[in-house]
Parts: sequence; C-alpha cells; structure tokens
Amino acid sequence: MSGLIPLPDEHASGGAARMWINPAHVVTAAAIVDRHHEPARLLVELKLTGLNISRHWLASGSNEELQAAWDAFAAQLAPPGE
Repeated sequence: MSGLIPLPDEHASGGAARMWINPAHVVTAAAIVDRHHEPARLLVELKLTGLNISRHWLASGSNEELQAAWDAFAAQLAPPGE
C-alpha cells in the first residue's frame, strides 16, 4: 500500500480530490452503482477503522467506465505485489 488514496469530489473541476484515505485503515469497501442518474454513478461505501460507514462518489459514465474506475480504486487498496 503506497501512500494515500484520493477520493474525487463530484462537483470539483476534473474530479479533484477533497479527501484522501489511508488504505491500511479500510475495513470494507463496496461498489454501489446508482442508475437513477444519467449517466450512471459509481459510489464506494467505505468503512474505515474508527469511523462510521460513508459513501463517496468515484465516477460517472458507461458500465465500462464505471468498471474501470472500480478496478483502479480496488488496485490501490491491494498490498504491493498482489
């Protein structure tokens, strides 16, 4: 796990990060796809050590774009070499 993971801000220019998380503090992470919006939105539901569960926007777009965004996020959670 190298460094902090940025969580993008849906309303910031270019999805600039407003919050960064330490991957060592992630207890669980679940992908939530919100298809009630157009385009669909990908949220991550995170449980961090010592904090309540929270949801954060990761991406908007097609199914392929959402899958790519989730894969990229999940890869940042994996320990090095895995």
